[in-house]
Amino acid sequence: MSAFKRVFAMILVAASLMGLCGCESKPKKAECEVISMQFVDTVKINGVTVKYDGYKIVEVKINAYSPEKFPTDEIEGNEFKQKVFVWVAGGCSMYRGEDKMDNICGYWPEKATKYKAEEISLYFRVPGDAELNQLTFKLDGEVLGDADYQFNYTPS
Repeated sequence: MSAFKRVFAMILVAASLMGLCGCESKPKKAECEVISMQFVDTVKINGVTVKYDGYKIVEVKINAYSPEKFPTDEIEGNEFKQKVFVWVAGGCSMYRGEDKMDNICGYWPEKATKYKAEEISLYFRVPGDAELNQLTFKLDGEVLGDADYQFNYTPS
């Protein structure tokens, strides 16, 4: 094998090992992504299935990326996911026009790292006559380390 092929092979092996070691790349900027936004009939709150007469429940699933580490005090596991959820959810809201909707509950991210929270579920109570295209989900980028980043999402 030529010297070039050996060097190239070592570079490929090193790159593969870096991918396997779980080295996390830090996002370059704050970002929020809505995975889905839909009406649901009920939501479980502390193990109890809840439905609101005269209201609809909106489920919003998001991914959130931060160029700054989430303030998690070097904890791990479910406690880590819970703290990341509380941090990110604190910057989330929903509006119908100028009226702020009630955030009734949410679920921890399916996956969380120091810089990313994937598949956070948030639930909002909205008036029974509301349509999705009348609702705007907002995230204040300050919770992602960038006060200038303001995310707004209205389904079309």
